[in-house]
Amino acid sequence: MADRAPFSYEGLDRVIHEKARLGMLTSLMAHPRGLAFSDLKQLCALTDGNLSRHLQVLQEAGLVEVTKSYERNRPHTTCRLTRAGRERFLDYLAVLEQLVRDAAKAAGRDAAVLGDLGVVAGWGRFFLKGDFAMQSCLDTQVNALHVGIIMDGNGRWAQHRGWTRLRGHEAGLEAIRRVVEAAPGQGIGTLTLYAFSSDNWRRPPAEVAGLMRLLRFYLNNEVRSLQRNGVRLSVIGRRDRLPDGIAGLIGRAEAATRCGEALHLRIAVDYSGRDAILNAAAQAGAGAALTREDFARLVTGEPGLRDVDLIIRTSGEKRLSDFLLWESAYAELHFTDRMWPDFDAGDLAAALVAFQQRERRFGGLGAPPLAPAPARSRLVPEVAAGAAASIVAI
Repeated sequence: MADRAPFSYEGLDRVIHEKARLGMLTSLMAHPRGLAFSDLKQLCALTDGNLSRHLQVLQEAGLVEVTKSYERNRPHTTCRLTRAGRERFLDYLAVLEQLVRDAAKAAGRDAAVLGDLGVVAGWGRFFLKGDFAMQSCLDTQVNALHVGIIMDGNGRWAQHRGWTRLRGHEAGLEAIRRVVEAAPGQGIGTLTLYAFSSDNWRRPPAEVAGLMRLLRFYLNNEVRSLQRNGVRLSVIGRRDRLPDGIAGLIGRAEAATRCGEALHLRIAVDYSGRDAILNAAAQAGAGAALTREDFARLVTGEPGLRDVDLIIRTSGEKRLSDFLLWESAYAELHFTDRMWPDFDAGDLAAALVAFQQRERRFGGLGAPPLAPAPARSRLVPEVAAGAAASIVAI
């Protein structure tokens, strides 16, 4: 490699390996259903002209598709990764990972140096942390977040359109699919969705029956997709009051997805946060000497479950409604007027951006100032520096 420029490396995709285009592809990877032109422009901090020029390059290479339509009589442009674009982007990241490994080896360092360089390998792809920004709108503090969502507004969404409430719940199922697909790419490790509260049994019997049919449908039809995408499913709440057969479907779905590592999806069904705390207290017994961690394990039934970082509630309502009361002691709250059936990856990203702007003090006076990061250039030969430089501060 001595006769090559520091930039060059065998197999490094030159179409992708450009600062603006790398930022665009990273953003589109995090939004599988695509982004509006204006949203992509904002995420990547590009002008209309620059974004159009780079989109043309990516389109000609078959990596991105751009579709034009009209919404409310206004032109609307949507940008999406193609299947080939997704595969080629992952191939690029694999080569870049090997580049950094080779650079560390050439510098005479062992594998531990990769942690200093900010390399994390896993789940069939490669991410950079620390000073390297692979998510253009979020910094690395969002990694492995626990996000809870109160999925509200299905019925009103449908009624505003003159449809039955059940049509709204069916549309809400599509929103679940969108958010589950987008969550891992937006730094979420655990996603808890409030599907049916213990108080929801008070709703009209026909609506409850319809919700249970949708739950049965989801458990029968989504497991293969969850497995394929590395999603581990857990259902929290009571199972003894569910219609016949659903508890068995839940158990089989949980067993089938138990090896998923990309996302832990928890669906709350016949769930009450107050009942969870009450049951934990009953299990502990009078006079038991428990730590918070011990009691949390009794409340959640899962050792080591991360506390909730962010609660999102859709439809404009501003209350917790008995959702994850113990786990959300220090959660940030985000309320949006968006009805749940309309909620998508862009809304999730906006909530996470707002979350990142909060200062979380956990009862203290804020985090101490960070020490300056150690110089890294001396650890990386020029071949790595050239590759890494174009993905800094996308």
